[in-house]
Amino acid sequence: LEQPEILREQLAGVLMASRYGNPRLMFPLISRIEEVRRIREILEEARSEVENSGHEVSREIGFGIMIEVPAAVQMAEFLIREVDFFSIGTNELIQYTLAADRNNMKVQHYYDPYQPAVLHSIKHVADICTRAGKSVSVCGEMAADPVNTVLLLGLGITEFSLSAPYIPVVKQSVRRISRKAAENLAARILDMESSAEIRDEIGRFRSKHPFLVT
Repeated sequence: LEQPEILREQLAGVLMASRYGNPRLMFPLISRIEEVRRIREILEEARSEVENSGHEVSREIGFGIMIEVPAAVQMAEFLIREVDFFSIGTNELIQYTLAADRNNMKVQHYYDPYQPAVLHSIKHVADICTRAGKSVSVCGEMAADPVNTVLLLGLGITEFSLSAPYIPVVKQSVRRISRKAAENLAARILDMESSAEIRDEIGRFRSKHPFLVT
């Protein structure tokens, strides 16, 4: 947003190509609703430029944002009204929620996907999307572990973005777990107060379902 001319040019390129398919635009590190509205303004400016130049533009372009910072989690109920979908970036959400830079040796041990604050944040965002009838996905290292994928399913996440090598293992594993089992796991974990308790529960669940391996 500090360089709107560059963003407008990039969006114009996507819009020109949209005649060949329906792209989905997703914008990272959103923390304020004003940012979303400004991006939409620039998108409409780009649309007008492209259409005025004689190019056909799809009307089925998805517009979404990434939920990666605590401010976006807290504002999710308002942000969802402005967009078509959310994607939760777990790597950044964990880092910014816990003030734990993964690349800083002094604090990287605080980086923990099983901290209750992180899991409650994911649940909060998933519930808001469900009520709004809009999709929410998760991307990041967290979903690469099949047990975590089951937990995320129980929290209300139904779409995942994974590195290609992890997809077959995760798909094969989660197909063998019922939605009810995933929801029960999530319910137990949401009642826990510490990551140590949650890790113990994850370990017990993994022991009962040994096919959930990375």
